[in-house]
Amino acid sequence: MKITRSTSTKQHVLDVAVLMLLENGANALTLENVAHRCGISKGGLFHHYASKEKLMLDVAEHIARAFERATQSLMQSDPIAHGRSARAYVHTMLSGARNGIGDPRLVIGHNGVWVDHALVHVRQRADEALAVDHIEHAEPVGALAVRLAADGLWLSDHYRLYPISDGLRADLERYLVAMTLPERGI
Repeated sequence: MKITRSTSTKQHVLDVAVLMLLENGANALTLENVAHRCGISKGGLFHHYASKEKLMLDVAEHIARAFERATQSLMQSDPIAHGRSARAYVHTMLSGARNGIGDPRLVIGHNGVWVDHALVHVRQRADEALAVDHIEHAEPVGALAVRLAADGLWLSDHYRLYPISDGLRADLERYLVAMTLPERGI
């Protein structure tokens, strides 16, 4: 794909919008605030995004692509085939916020904002993951349990449900990853 000034501006807008979403939630993500933070005019932003809904749809796709790239990269570098997909999911899901990757659920879960398009990405990725787990595991229910636990920890972090220290969080991540290894039986 040829990178043009318009493409790089749009990429910059998406990157800034993700940061703003992570920092302040969807309610603070107005076109005016995004334009100001990007250092472009509101008219310049309207050239790319005529509505907040269109921006949120592209943000959801942007986050989903980053999440998928990070997960695929971890899978490709993992020498153990058994549980590879579930391990990559755990690592990406639990480290995503720390690394600025995020997750499409940020768009659908922030302050009551629900974007059906983001849900489509999440559901499609879940269906694909379950299919891979059936290939990688003799008993794929264990991989699903690990994925659901990672989702639960992500939600807990996101909504501050449990006071989990960094050390405990790291222990939980290690535990979930260990559950994907062949010697653990999933």
